[in-house]
Amino acid sequence: MQHSKPSGEIITSLLSGLAGVIIGVIIVITVVTPILNDQHTSKVQPPMQAQESSKPVRSAMFGNAVATDTKTIPDAVAKVAPAVVTIDTTTVRRVYERGLRGLPAYNTRIMEIPKGMGTGVIVSTDGKIVTNNHVVEGANTINVTLNDRRQYTAKVLGMDKLNDIAILKITDEKPFPVAELSSSDNVRIGEWVVTIGNPLGVGQTVTVGVLSARGRHLSDNSVALRDLLQTDAAINPGNSGGPLVSVQGRVIGINTAIIPSAQGIGFAIPAESVSKIIENLNANGRIIHAYLGVELGDLTPAIRRYLELPRNVNGVVIGRIVKNGPAHKAGLTMGDVIISIDGQETASAYDLQGIVRSLKVGDKVKIRYIRDNQEAEIELTLEESPLTQNAISSNPNIKAAGMER
Repeated sequence: MQHSKPSGEIITSLLSGLAGVIIGVIIVITVVTPILNDQHTSKVQPPMQAQESSKPVRSAMFGNAVATDTKTIPDAVAKVAPAVVTIDTTTVRRVYERGLRGLPAYNTRIMEIPKGMGTGVIVSTDGKIVTNNHVVEGANTINVTLNDRRQYTAKVLGMDKLNDIAILKITDEKPFPVAELSSSDNVRIGEWVVTIGNPLGVGQTVTVGVLSARGRHLSDNSVALRDLLQTDAAINPGNSGGPLVSVQGRVIGINTAIIPSAQGIGFAIPAESVSKIIENLNANGRIIHAYLGVELGDLTPAIRRYLELPRNVNGVVIGRIVKNGPAHKAGLTMGDVIISIDGQETASAYDLQGIVRSLKVGDKVKIRYIRDNQEAEIELTLEESPLTQNAISSNPNIKAAGMER
């Protein structure tokens, strides 16, 4: 005999069964369906996902500031390296041959001996090469070796001691690989840059750093380099004349100098300055610069007191005059204080140099100056600097007389 369940137990059983069904549906929706969807979508990747997967990866260390796509730098190197060359120079010396047991010299002969080694970069398919002036200055023979080991003897088309740039030429029946010169203004401070060169003669070498700063200035007894790029990419002897390259594979500078006592402080001449030098060469057949024919100094407190100038007077004092130079012909003399050129104020020697470098040989300029606390104005005609007139000469008497420094 079967006994019927109380109505309360029946309701409880129904509710338990309904709850089990609901839980089963939830499991199917939350677990099984995504698995089936994944199996389906793994066969065909949507175009948008394919595009997103090709974007550069951003480094967690540097946040969103620096792209760390590992292909970027190698691609830049591969684009420029074929146009980077090694430059070996020799110079001629007279060698004395002595007789037996230290007797006086009885004969002399001329020998070519190694002078130095540097780097250059080809900037035209017909074989024009940009390098540093100090790499080839005084050389008798200039030998160029390409990355593919082809060798050539180069001739000098133009030398610019003022900006430490030289333009060489090699020839071949086939076009040469070329690196593109691009404005350094397109690269921000902190972006990755690459140097390519032949440091210490070990062979073509790549180093990586960032663009540390721009607008740096260096000077010594004969050269005043302006508006240089600064980088922490390693630059060593032999890198001189080599390219500073953006991650896009464009040359933004020509490496020129380092501070030996520091680490990671190297300098390059901006590519836009190099382009202007090439234009100067193409227009004139050689590289020429205008000059005043003076040596300059800023108004220090001591000089200001000596000249009895009020504090509100800003200018540049003339320290020396080149005989028969433009300033000398116009009547300027040592101790005169130049306060403007064609209405542009010259508060420092740097300002004056920049104005003169922007002008051309033959330009007439009006110079306002102070002498004996009296302001006056003269007009003079800019002439060609002796440094460019004798750029390919080995005359040892050509020094800094023609530089506004």
